[in-house]
Amino acid sequence: MNYLIFFVIPVFIYLLNSYIIKNKYLLNFSGETHQKFLGTKKAPLSGGIFLILFLSTILIEKDIMIYFF
Repeated sequence: MNYLIFFVIPVFIYLLNSYIIKNKYLLNFSGETHQKFLGTKKAPLSGGIFLILFLSTILIEKDIMIYFF
């Protein structure tokens, strides 16, 4: 069962991220210097949100969050 989740979750995140980018949700209009490699003034923020959710899930599962707070 864990292997199924391991392969389904990335596909789901990819499809959801593609949908968010296509419909221009969660755009950052600031154009910071580290975002200039993208070549546009509107960089999507959805990848960072998925990364934070993924890392927080791992840290909570491993009980590492206790050390941060």
